[in-house]
Amino acid sequence: MSGPVARVALLLPLLTALVSCGGAGGDSSPEGAEGPAEPGDGGTVVIGVISDPDNLLDVTTTSTSGQDIVAQLFLSLVDVKEDFLGFEPALARTWERSRDGKAITFHLAPEARWHDGEPVTARDVRFTHELQTDPIVGYPARSWKEFITDVVVEDDHTVTYRFDRDYPYQLMDASVGAVLPEHLLKDVPRAELASCEFARRPVGNGPFRFSQWKSQDFVELVANEDHFLGRPHLDRVIIRTIPERTSLLVQLETGAVDVMEDVPPHDVARLEQARNGIRIERFPSRSYTYIGWDSTNPLFESARVRRALTMAIDRQGIIDALFYGYAQPCLGPIHPILWAYDDSLAAVPYDPEAARALLAEEGWNDSDGDGWLDRGGETFAFELKTNEGNRLRQDAAVMIQAQLADVGVKVTPRSYEWTVLWDSVIRHAYETAVLVGWSVALKVDLKPTFHSESLTGQFNHTGYSSPEVDALIDRALAASSLEEAKPAWKAVQRKIVEDQPYTFLFIQERIYGVNERVRGTVPDTRGYYRSLQDWWIPASKRRQRAGV
Repeated sequence: MSGPVARVALLLPLLTALVSCGGAGGDSSPEGAEGPAEPGDGGTVVIGVISDPDNLLDVTTTSTSGQDIVAQLFLSLVDVKEDFLGFEPALARTWERSRDGKAITFHLAPEARWHDGEPVTARDVRFTHELQTDPIVGYPARSWKEFITDVVVEDDHTVTYRFDRDYPYQLMDASVGAVLPEHLLKDVPRAELASCEFARRPVGNGPFRFSQWKSQDFVELVANEDHFLGRPHLDRVIIRTIPERTSLLVQLETGAVDVMEDVPPHDVARLEQARNGIRIERFPSRSYTYIGWDSTNPLFESARVRRALTMAIDRQGIIDALFYGYAQPCLGPIHPILWAYDDSLAAVPYDPEAARALLAEEGWNDSDGDGWLDRGGETFAFELKTNEGNRLRQDAAVMIQAQLADVGVKVTPRSYEWTVLWDSVIRHAYETAVLVGWSVALKVDLKPTFHSESLTGQFNHTGYSSPEVDALIDRALAASSLEEAKPAWKAVQRKIVEDQPYTFLFIQERIYGVNERVRGTVPDTRGYYRSLQDWWIPASKRRQRAGV
């Protein structure tokens, strides 16, 4: 599941029977039978994804699939609205700010329960904050908590966040992340959280309960019948890992899966014309695709060299060849959907001649006439790593190989299983260049990826460091209003584009294929599965399941 989930144990043979049935053959009524117009409870949806979660603990998962599942199992204090600036209740029914603007008090729903029956309390909220801010834990959004000075338990259902200043993102910083159960995690050593039993078998407080997880196969969620905000319509959700996108598409077309993320753009027209019970849902993505240059590698330590490599890559040509109109060039580190995006930002031009000249100025020339640039006896050659199962990235890597060869740079594309590749990225161990994607947060914050303080963190994996960028990020995050922050964010974008720690490639539109029997889906840039508890299936179109 793509971008941020008591226990019903099921026998594997029954699960296999469930997920292998497909199309009309999996329905209990004759073909063409229509279900009721109003939502009803029951049924199973099978979602096909290309990568397994790394773990299912909010403070440690870094995979999109893990984050999407966690969002069904756990609630945050409040939920961000579609404008990315307003908020609506979740675990907290109400909240209020202090007169001086330096405190927010949340009032929790007293009916909220963990899936083991224990009440959700303010002590859980304080404990979660302690985990999020512990450097040993390595929470990805830890920097969001830096202006919070204290979290005070007022009573079982009242908790106050105190800040060292009044600034626009206080509510988002306080509420980011799932609230976690103190009674189940307090005795787990902080360094072992990602590998603890809870991270494999989580106990949440959300609309779905965890049922089981078979690695590299499926994760099963079941409806939380007693959820204080109401029961989801679906009985079960199966998140099925199918690493190869072509195989996943076949399973969508045959009905073995109901939902497929990121349908290949070249298949969209065929699916729409086939009239085979699959609808296409499109919406703006929060992700961009980029090449990260490991600046600790001498090949990429120069910003001028990185800029030359970008100038040698025809991004629009890649988009035209691979994306059929479902992508646009990415110009910089802040996504166009966010308020701080600089729409006057100039794109690095595609200019192979200028790229050759710039590389020559940096000492890279073809001194031996073999067609490849060299300097000091070393050929300019490297691996470009990307993930298996993503044909678009693999094809883009091959096109980039040819384009860089045109300026004398020798590139060898290599594909790796996703968890292996991403593990090397967050450990800063890929040593060369990676073609991957980044899903932007709903808050404008470049600190985790481009600030020097994040060099030892997971996400500044290129080793990029700039005192000027550090100062601008700090100024923007400390601003008392969005308008005050905007000039600093614009300057950050210009400086990062100048330095090119990334070659920003493209922003791909999200394209989902959905079996028509699944109703209630709502394409949403905040996350496609935000509406999952409202999905439903007409009784006549639910999958049969022997013995259940």
